Amino acid sequence: QKMGAKKILEDSLINTYYDFPSLTLKNENKLLRVREYSDKTELTLKKKISKEKTKIEEEIQLEISNPKEMHYILTELGLTPLRRTEKKRISYQWNQTHVDIDFYAGIPPFLEVEAPTEQLVEEMVKKLGFTMKDTKPWTGKDVFKHYGKPFTK
Repeated sequence: QKMGAKKILEDSLINTYYDFPSLTLKNENKLLRVREYSDKTELTLKKKISKEKTKIEEEIQLEISNPKEMHYILTELGLTPLRRTEKKRISYQWNQTHVDIDFYAGIPPFLEVEAPTEQLVEEMVKKLGFTMKDTKPWTGKDVFKHYGKPFTK
């Protein structure tokens, strides 16, 4: 906030991840998630593009009005809820850069920087007082694994 970023979210989130029993989505480097905020719910499909210097994903997201019905539709289509996670998130926006601070039980808070280009990610990392050597192109699952925590229901 001192550098002019705008706080855009402080909320508790529940994420439910789905896949087919054969793990078709995982095998295609895709992820399907229902994310429930206190005032809205989103369905997100992600496809991993790269995980070299930074994590690059194609993401399609839409708001849904009834999470209970969405969970029902997904299971009726043959998908299975693989895991459910809960976290607190604080989010900031600065120009085209989005910064999230996530808090999971039993894991130290961690920061995620998202931007349309790797250059903008690097600029924000530097503005926050870090270098790219301090960063990891990790998913939430990678963070759980690093801290020896199960990333399951």
